[in-house]
Amino acid sequence: GPAGWLGRSLGVQTLELTDCAFGNDALPYGPIISIESIHYKDAGGVEQLMPADDYRLLVNGSIFAQAWPQLASDPEAVRVRYVAGYAPRMVVPPGGGDPVPEPTVPKPVKQAILLLVGQWFVTRQAVNVGNIVNEMPFAVEALLAPYRVWR
Repeated sequence: GPAGWLGRSLGVQTLELTDCAFGNDALPYGPIISIESIHYKDAGGVEQLMPADDYRLLVNGSIFAQAWPQLASDPEAVRVRYVAGYAPRMVVPPGGGDPVPEPTVPKPVKQAILLLVGQWFVTRQAVNVGNIVNEMPFAVEALLAPYRVWR
């Protein structure tokens, strides 16, 4: 999410983008699952809710509308509330039964998490005296690099 090194959402979370205008840029911290709401201040400065039928989410995470409403001159005229992350998919376990959620986080990201947990288990102290300490183990950075979003 917003505070993470990857610049994207792993777990499903609700985020809010505040901006001065409607833009063509993709929403940050994807992958974007859905848009919950778009609020804006109209030309008169009154907050409005944009009807969900007036816009749609594109595959690249940007929002498309045939026409955008006129906005007030305000640095926070637009608020987009959206859900981002790798949504689990429901699968039926082998042998049948009720569907269960299966994570969809990419395997290299899961592997990097396991490597970091192993590293932290071995080195539990806040300070490792007498050794050179890297910011992040190379293998972890190599696994995560293709998923990192630079802003």
